[in-house]
Amino acid sequence: MSELSVHKDHRLASLIEPGLVDVFFSAHTHEVLDEPLVGASGALVVEAGNDGWVGQLDVDVDAGGAIVGTQWTLHPVDANVPEDPTVAAAVAAARAPFLGPDVLIEVESGFMPSPLADKPLTRSIDTVIGETTGANVRAILEGLLTYVFSPTVWNQEGGWVDCFSGITASLDLSRDDGDRVLDLTLPGMEGEADTVVAAGCRRPVDDGDVICSHAGFTNVTDLLGDDMKPMGPVDLFEWGLAQPLPAARQSLMDQSGTPRWPASSFVQPLEGVP
Repeated sequence: MSELSVHKDHRLASLIEPGLVDVFFSAHTHEVLDEPLVGASGALVVEAGNDGWVGQLDVDVDAGGAIVGTQWTLHPVDANVPEDPTVAAAVAAARAPFLGPDVLIEVESGFMPSPLADKPLTRSIDTVIGETTGANVRAILEGLLTYVFSPTVWNQEGGWVDCFSGITASLDLSRDDGDRVLDLTLPGMEGEADTVVAAGCRRPVDDGDVICSHAGFTNVTDLLGDDMKPMGPVDLFEWGLAQPLPAARQSLMDQSGTPRWPASSFVQPLEGVP
């Protein structure tokens, strides 16, 4: 069971000695594999993506313990799956304390939706606090799927790239790691700005110069809510909706024109871009 990513697991399956590992059940990259990958060692690599599929690997083993056959099946999780009454009742019971007009769950009770939350829940979790268009969501998700371009598999991470609002960028994705951004500008500014004000997430483990796990920022200050505590994700989202928004998110344009995706079902290149 691996969280390394399907790319790293596939590389490992070609580096290890035959017989050490039969199957890598891979995760982290959210890839959906229609067929198992097979490393040079003979080990299989499978991954069932995220949220929409359940993967099933049937393994036939002979009397001596040797694998003589495998069958990989992807089961879609959609409206065609009938609801199980017992599971539905358990889900309803678990959600009940967080629903309704008078929800108040104190931090001290030890029962919070998030283990990192240090503020009470005061509204029903089905409260609508903002909206977004399907086209924007699609564009963001498409961007998240184009992160991995490094030909060095060990340098690949996650399977997504952070998205930014109000930035225009020209890229050449055929260039080397660390040298792909040709131009980065903000609306109304010529060339690259020397100093800009940015907003983003902070995590409990982040140091003072870190925003969204990226170091190098100065004068980083937590945004405080009405209770004078650092804003959580929902508070920050509502605060952002109330502010003058920056320009709509711009496209990140690749100037190389190099075909990027292999003729396969992979969401991203298995070996990066050479």
